[in-house]
Amino acid sequence: MTRGLVAIVDDEDYERLAKFNWHALKTRNGFFYAARWCRRKCIQMHHEVMRCRVLVDHMDGDRLNNRKNNLRRATHSENVHNRRCSSRSGLKGVSMVRNKWRAVIYTSGGKKHIGMYESCEAAVAAYNAAAQKYHGKFAWVNGRTENVPPPGSPPRKYFRRPRGRLKVRGVSWDKTREAYLARISVSGRVVNLGRFKTVSEAARAYDEAAVRLVGSGAWLNRDHGVY
Repeated sequence: MTRGLVAIVDDEDYERLAKFNWHALKTRNGFFYAARWCRRKCIQMHHEVMRCRVLVDHMDGDRLNNRKNNLRRATHSENVHNRRCSSRSGLKGVSMVRNKWRAVIYTSGGKKHIGMYESCEAAVAAYNAAAQKYHGKFAWVNGRTENVPPPGSPPRKYFRRPRGRLKVRGVSWDKTREAYLARISVSGRVVNLGRFKTVSEAARAYDEAAVRLVGSGAWLNRDHGVY
């Protein structure tokens, strides 16, 4: 894919989808979807996997995780309920107001004030309880773990054809700074890892971040003789 990003699919879908050139489509909130163009029409990968054109929700919030056990049909409101927080605080429905923590939630009836709390933990707990009450299985709760794929899930496939002269995962040449830039995609967001003098240093930085953030299934440059 473009922008040095990768998408995840089931083994059974890999061969069918790998025939196309996929691009990283950026949203207004800074997230990315995998998409391709056909006769000036944008086709998103999760629609291709589900073989439908209705709204599809990514259960874990990662728009590039297109395995079937992470996709489900949803209405617009259900999809919004399951949308992760994009604010600087990283806490959905929780903010600080006048030295106290406020919890609010949006329901079908509009914005609902939950309460004011002395601690951040109390506000988070209040929001999470309200989200589960009003949003049900589509609730995005702060610090949740239930949507992490269980052990034994199908092996991950990463969509990315080597691009440019480097052919190194997560590394590109920054002409302005005259250095090698390392970056990685985390849940649809691009994280800059730094600039380095050599390709090997940048590749090592990417690999270390990939092991830390992705786990044992990460595609590593060292396994392909980059350094």
